[in-house]
Amino acid sequence: MRRVAVVGTGHSKFCFNSPKTSVELLSEVAMDAIQEANLTPKDIQAVNVGNVLGTFEEGQGMIQSFFANDIGCFNVAASRFEGACASGSMAVRDAVMWVASGYYDIMLVGGVEKCTAMGTPLATRTFSMFGDAHYEFPAGFLFPAVFALLAHLYASKYNIPLPVSGRSRWPRYPFSPMVCHENPNARIRTDN
Repeated sequence: MRRVAVVGTGHSKFCFNSPKTSVELLSEVAMDAIQEANLTPKDIQAVNVGNVLGTFEEGQGMIQSFFANDIGCFNVAASRFEGACASGSMAVRDAVMWVASGYYDIMLVGGVEKCTAMGTPLATRTFSMFGDAHYEFPAGFLFPAVFALLAHLYASKYNIPLPVSGRSRWPRYPFSPMVCHENPNARIRTDN
């Protein structure tokens, strides 16, 4: 297996109900990544997109194909990955396997969601589809409950009181409150 590297990146600004379509959002950040990597769309051999709720958010299926065409990646394999919160990670993992195997040399990978476009009732219902529809959803066991249980488990395992863990002891993950103020594209900024 070959070594694999990320050679370009792009990131959109988080916002509430963007007026741009998912294809437009993906296209903008993809072009940033392509330019940063000193590539052109013609260099891309395949496209992977993580998008779990596009059919509900905008009524748009097959986002990966429209995205590939929008940036000029014609006649390339384009795949969509749907794995709840891990959709983008699945797209990256699959691209790593393709490039490492030698089947492709250059792939473009992205992820996009426009959950705020759905409104709370539809968003709640669609998110619930990624848990157990027969047991968890009727009991009200949605993602916030899952995340709360995980927070309690983490705090218990590492003997961190919950009021403390929320402020200072959590790992610095990319969207944590400790990091968001450093990111100009973050949805919640502390300086504005």
